[in-house]
Parts: sequence; structure tokens; C-alpha cells
Amino acid sequence: MISKFPDNRELYNFFESEPKTLDPDSSWLYNKLEFTVMDGDHELRAVISPSCGNFHFRSLFTNELIFDIEFHPVDQCSICPEGDMRYMLLRFLPEARMKDVQLFIKSRIKVTAGNTAY
Repeated sequence: MISKFPDNRELYNFFESEPKTLDPDSSWLYNKLEFTVMDGDHELRAVISPSCGNFHFRSLFTNELIFDIEFHPVDQCSICPEGDMRYMLLRFLPEARMKDVQLFIKSRIKVTAGNTAY
């Protein structure tokens, strides 16, 4: 189970949309959330299962796949400010030996994991 997760308002403000949910009667923490962000011809689909710590990001530009990447098990997820922008920070348990992941969706869609950017 994920130990830290943003509240509904933070997620809504970050993605600027309501997610599609698998079960509309369940809380977001115990649901499967699907967000779609459009920025011109660039589309980002984020599918998040918070209780399982699964985060899946798929980026398309003019319907061409840019990246399709999944992270699990995520231990902590938070929305962090950086200047006038915000990013989603994913942290893993130490035994996963994974570097923190950052997802930016303003100005341009970008995922960074350690020294790698997509």
C-alpha cells in the first residue's frame, strides 16, 4: 500500500481534469484512475492504481508513441512546486533500488528517472 498520496484536489489541479475511475463509488485512493492531458498535438495518459502503487504513463505526439513506461511499486507520490511549475514526484522503497521519478506536464510533457529523461 502506498504510504503517501496527494488528495483529490491536488491531483485535479495537477492534471487539470477529473479522472475516469474504475469504480465511481470508491475513493480515489482505492480506485484505478485514468487521466488524459492534451497539450496541442501531445497527449499524456496516466493510469494510476494508488493502493497498489502502480503508475503507468503513455505519451503520444500526433498519435505516434513517444514513451510507454510503468513504475511499481511506488511508495510515495506527491505534487511538488518548482518555480511557477509543478511536478509529480514518485519515490520507491529502498529495496527497489530505483531513483526518484518526476513527471512534468506544463510547458512540455517530460518524465525524468535519475539521469534519464523521456
